[in-house]
Amino acid sequence: MLRDGFSFLLDLPLWFPDLQPMHGGKPLGVYLQRNPLAMSRLWGHEALLIRSNPMKPISPGISGGPSKRNVHKVIKDPALHVILYQPEIPANTGNIARLCAAAEVRLHLVFPLGFKVDDRHLKRAGLDYWSEVDIRYHDSFKSFLGEWERNEGRSLFAFSRHASVPYTEAQVGHGDGLLFGKETRGLPPEILENYPAYRIPIWGRVRSLNLSTSVGIVVYHCLHRMGRF
Repeated sequence: MLRDGFSFLLDLPLWFPDLQPMHGGKPLGVYLQRNPLAMSRLWGHEALLIRSNPMKPISPGISGGPSKRNVHKVIKDPALHVILYQPEIPANTGNIARLCAAAEVRLHLVFPLGFKVDDRHLKRAGLDYWSEVDIRYHDSFKSFLGEWERNEGRSLFAFSRHASVPYTEAQVGHGDGLLFGKETRGLPPEILENYPAYRIPIWGRVRSLNLSTSVGIVVYHCLHRMGRF
């Protein structure tokens, strides 16, 4: 019997038709099924590189955008806002959505995305807590800023591996926004140049942390400093 991790990899195309785990240019599920030896060599690995094939950006105005049938929780005065700039990997966004639901933090998705968020795909992914997330969709970063700046007194803080100041130095207050970039390229220079940017320290020979891990570290640190727990 396959371990849960491998079952997950083989089932990914069923949950996200646009997402295909790849190996040597071929779907990973097919490769593993045809190569038992490779399966045994991969046994025990907890993480594999997954690429979208192809990773087609999804915008709110086309098929695959947010459905009007999705009803979400509304938090009257969220302690924090998490803004994901053009996220590409659905599993990361799903984990972050779960975190936001648990911490009662508002989530903003800035399009285009690298995956679909319609009812059918959410159901296949098992995201039955999606309605518990206070989530807002934005056509672009410009449209997000248009709504964000209507409320005075709120600040935006960017997080990037290219920043030099550690995230613990960010003076985040109630109602402020935490801005994170896409998995492959992070935040564009024009955004980093206009907002204070912070990093999460990395000592090992690792290029960056997983997006959902980074969001979790920063969100709970800020909530702790606010006295939420």
